[in-house]
Formats: sequence, structure tokens, C-alpha cells
Amino acid sequence: MPNETELRRVIAVGASMGGPDALRTFVGHLEAALPAAVLIVQHQAPDSPQLLADILSKAGALPAAYAVDSEPLQPRRIYLARPDRHLVVEDGRIRVMAGPRENRTRPAIDPLFRSTAVAYGSRAVGVLLTGMLHDGTAGLDAIRRCGGVTMVQNPVDAAYPDMVNNALAAMDVDHCLPLVELAELLNRLVYSPLTQSPPVPEDLWLEVAFSQRAMGGSELMDEIAQATSFTCPDCGGRLWELASAGQPRYRCEVGHAFSAASLVRGNRDGVEQSLWAALRALEERERMLDRLAASSEANGRHKTALDYHERAAETKKHRTQLRQFMLAWIQAAEWGNKPYNAPESEG
Repeated sequence: MPNETELRRVIAVGASMGGPDALRTFVGHLEAALPAAVLIVQHQAPDSPQLLADILSKAGALPAAYAVDSEPLQPRRIYLARPDRHLVVEDGRIRVMAGPRENRTRPAIDPLFRSTAVAYGSRAVGVLLTGMLHDGTAGLDAIRRCGGVTMVQNPVDAAYPDMVNNALAAMDVDHCLPLVELAELLNRLVYSPLTQSPPVPEDLWLEVAFSQRAMGGSELMDEIAQATSFTCPDCGGRLWELASAGQPRYRCEVGHAFSAASLVRGNRDGVEQSLWAALRALEERERMLDRLAASSEANGRHKTALDYHERAAETKKHRTQLRQFMLAWIQAAEWGNKPYNAPESEG
């Protein structure tokens, strides 16, 4: 592991919607001599062009590059998650991993925050910026539990405040500031005295080992979580319930992970896909019956043709009813495509 005097802190940053502009402002105010490594997960599509490294290198004094698997962590550098790959740290090195999606995204923020918490304890700093839904909340809680420093962008300052609002609702963070003030605070914080890290909670250590594939399976999940009757929207496997900052979250034995909000949204998407599949099946049945009716008419089997016509008409009736139901259901469930506001019962 790099010498502690050189790598005094490891700063893990997570951003989603509105992230590129926020990150440009944030890194633009970090000093060139920063004795810390900065690791950034920006939510992105799998086919996203890798442009952010150049943008951030030009925005500030620290060089930015997309992370390379197994490269040693160094101070005064910015490491970016690659599209469709999780970014985590392990034994003083970066790991770039094609693991299961968490909160329905890869790269996800929680894996980076959790691994940084376990690897660096009180030297870890978690910074959560603009975005939607819940990714990053569980990871910030892991950093807090391991003695690290937790920071969020002031929601008033965020283009999309839901991600930071959800973290603030779930836990007490150490600092909530606008972007520029967050960066300026970090420039000072990295020189503050280092405190001894508390022991890593066993459940957190086991979850990191599980998510990074050092361990796995239902037996391990039984040790750290409570089995449920719910199924994973991504693979159909059984889900286990965990908690972070008092909020439920879920994992399957394959490794897919969800906040409560992302699980509800995944379930909603699964229901919609099933409904569309049923609608396509009814349309195909209607076409098949119409063709059989026409064939029977052409061959003089009028009674059989009439039967096919009646069955086709009944299928069309069911298809129309299903389509009307689907459109009403999708409209009623449209909140799933918007920023999630937790009910009061969730705190």
C-alpha cells in the first residue's frame, strides 16, 4: 500500500444526473498538491463515449484518467469509472470489475464507497453529488461506520437534488455544502490529523467480499441479511434484506443489489414487460385465428371458419381491454420514471 504520508486520504465521489457539470466545478477547485487520490463514479450508459477524463483534466489542476484494473492508487490523481464497469479499491489498488448491477446501474456508487470504507477506514472520504434515486446512501453509511468522513452537495446547489436529499433523510452527514465549498474543505481536510480507524463491522466486510466475488452464495447472504419472499427483477433469484442507515435494501445471491426505491422501480418494469408480452401474444393469436378462418372459408368449411372468426373476435376484445388497462396502469405508475420522494413512513 502507498506510504501513508503520501496518500493521506482516499476521496470517493459519486454523481448521476447533472454530474458532469458538477464534477467540472468540483475538481476545478481541488489543489494540485492534494495528498489524496480521487475516485469518481459518474452514472453512465454502457456505450457512453469516454470524454469525461479530458473534460476534468482541463477543468482543474489534477490529471484525470479512466481507471486501469490493478493499477496502484496514487495521490494527486483522479480515477474515473469506465462505462459498464464498477470501480472499487482493494489492497491499495484499483479494481475495474464487471460485477452485477447495483441499484440497476453499472458503474454504481455504493460499491466504490463500500470498498473505500473497508480498505481505508478513517482515511476514507465519501462525497455524494447531484443525482436521482438512492445510489450512494448505503455507501456513505459504510464510510460513516468505518470512521471516515461523509459529505454531500447542498441540495439547493444541486441540479438534481434527490440523491443527496435521500442520503440526508437517511443519515447525519458530516458536511453539507455547495460544490466550491466542498472542494475547498477537502483541500484543508486532507492535512488534518489522522485518527485510528475502528474495526470494520463484520457484515460490511462480508458484503464487500461478496460483491467483489471473493466469497458468495446463499450461505453468506444468510449470515449478513434476512431472506425474503421477493425476487430479483434482474435475474429472478431470491432476495435478502439488509439495512443501511435504517433503510432497507436488497441483494440476491448473484450479487444484484437494490435500494427499496430501485427495487420497486425494477418490479414495475418487470410487470410492464410481462404485460407487453401478453399483449403481443394476444395479437399473434388474433392474426393466427383470422388466417385460419380465411383458409377455412377458401376450402368451403364455413362452420369451421365461423368458429375461428368468433374466437378471433373474442381475442380482439381481450386484446383491446388489456391495452386499455396497460395504458391506464402505466400512466398511474408514471411516478416510477420520476425522482423518488420517500413516503413519511420511510423517514
